[in-house]
Amino acid sequence: MQTVGVICEYNPFHLGHARQLAAVRQQLGRDTAVVCLMSGNYVQRGEPAVFDKRVRARAAVDATRNRKIGIIGTAATVRSGSYAAIIRDMMPDVQIFARACPMFVPLVENGYFNDGNPVTKLIIAEYLQELKDAGVDTLILGCTHYPLLKKMIGDFMGDEVHLVDSGKVTAQAAAAALDDLGLLNGKKTGGTARYFVSDTPDNFDELAHTFLGEYAGGTVERIAIETY
Repeated sequence: MQTVGVICEYNPFHLGHARQLAAVRQQLGRDTAVVCLMSGNYVQRGEPAVFDKRVRARAAVDATRNRKIGIIGTAATVRSGSYAAIIRDMMPDVQIFARACPMFVPLVENGYFNDGNPVTKLIIAEYLQELKDAGVDTLILGCTHYPLLKKMIGDFMGDEVHLVDSGKVTAQAAAAALDDLGLLNGKKTGGTARYFVSDTPDNFDELAHTFLGEYAGGTVERIAIETY
């Protein structure tokens, strides 16, 4: 049996998305297992996500020494206050400093993440100076794009500030859970990859290598969900 991972935001889930999943099974086999990867604490139909924000929040609580934690993310993430609420539940006397960084995503997707890029350095300073002045010693990178800027963010904040890579923490928790269940595949090589996208595949190869590194590669096919 093959397993397919779908990185998605089914919000809401509609017939186009159903067609996308059906097309994947049509090409790979009806018994193909489909795993959908979504952000947030809940999937679209209301079931709890396998790993919610508590996993990332716990990493920050365990790391802080002065009880000053910074949170950066999209405007929606910061506005929701979800990270702050969970952290305060774990550490009531914590001081939290949250900052929306809406330009970080387009910077990454347009290739402005190379170490030392002057434009990105200016924007990092604009967004994070307030958190640096506040003396945070732990900073949650609350968006999947932000780890691509981790080196420059770390250089600006200083060596004394611990950066919590939310994607890495979640991946480590997933690996531990699979290991506990006896489902962890210990293979380091082998396997093939095929990618199905709902947007243009033109620059997918470049973005895939940016985010997946050595795990990128394979054919890219577009599923035209807007026609359904």
